[in-house]
Amino acid sequence: MPDVKSQLEFLEDLDLYKTQRPFLFTPSRNLESKVDVTPETLNTINLSWEPVVIRDIRGHEASYSLGESGFETVKFTPTNSDFSSFASRETRQAYMAETEDFLKARFNACAVVCYSAKVSLCRSTRDLTYSYSHAFVQGP
Repeated sequence: MPDVKSQLEFLEDLDLYKTQRPFLFTPSRNLESKVDVTPETLNTINLSWEPVVIRDIRGHEASYSLGESGFETVKFTPTNSDFSSFASRETRQAYMAETEDFLKARFNACAVVCYSAKVSLCRSTRDLTYSYSHAFVQGP
């Protein structure tokens, strides 16, 4: 697959973010009269479009690390990979617990919370969308 040139939107590298996290504040109607609603006080998120080259890294996965590239590829094979049963609450909860354990071990984390799961299926049927509580199966 050839390289693809594109543009992505990134958070700008502002001095403000060294002392304050970016935020977007949306006051409720009853608060609008009590707070400063000028755009500068409600939204400190500044984004800019940057040119990027998107490369197919298949076969070169080992060349990319989280520390160097900001991402990495990892192999994760869940115990239950039968996603046709994903509508079952028990199946989803088991999958999310297994994902949490994998990420805790991978990043040596104290805690990981997987609060939802999404499964994308490739199927020949068009417009196949199922919505479940805390799980989405989409296709094709």
